[in-house]
Amino acid sequence: MITFIIPTINRPSLKNSLESLINQTKSNWKAIVLFDNVPDFKEVVRDKRITYINVEKKGSLDENNHGMAGLLRNVGLDLAKDARIIGFLDDDDILEPKYIENINPNYDINVFRMRWYNNIILPQGNDIRCGNVGISFCFKNNQSARFKNNSSFEDYEFLKALIDELKYSYLVNDYIGYTVRGKHVR
Repeated sequence: MITFIIPTINRPSLKNSLESLINQTKSNWKAIVLFDNVPDFKEVVRDKRITYINVEKKGSLDENNHGMAGLLRNVGLDLAKDARIIGFLDDDDILEPKYIENINPNYDINVFRMRWYNNIILPQGNDIRCGNVGISFCFKNNQSARFKNNSSFEDYEFLKALIDELKYSYLVNDYIGYTVRGKHVR
């Protein structure tokens, strides 16, 4: 079972993101959609595996909402403390149908390549560098793992902490895992 944490700012693309979960070839998942005091937020997709949670302000954000994703992901980590595997999905990204099916259980972290229109974006091989990693990854749960707040690179910093500090093994999965910015073009 994998639990997806999905921070949102109520983008219209959230519906496509959630439908990409529903369309997985394996149905052993659940999702926690977290939004930060969005006054007009409504349930986007009804499915018993999806939980919507309104989070009161947990910290400060800059003018570009930097920090919100890390803050909400940490709330999600607290809520998913019993999950065996945790995945992250942005509210403007779409998972390919075999994303869950292609998680390799022999590694602590699976990083998935992203697609921008028909182009595959780096990383290539097992190269994890700032700017080369999309937010699409999942990991074996560890209660001490936390996102840094107020960072534009919170996903990269989180991965680096798992790898460098906790000595997690990782795989940059050859399977193309998701489409960035909701532009699902084959």
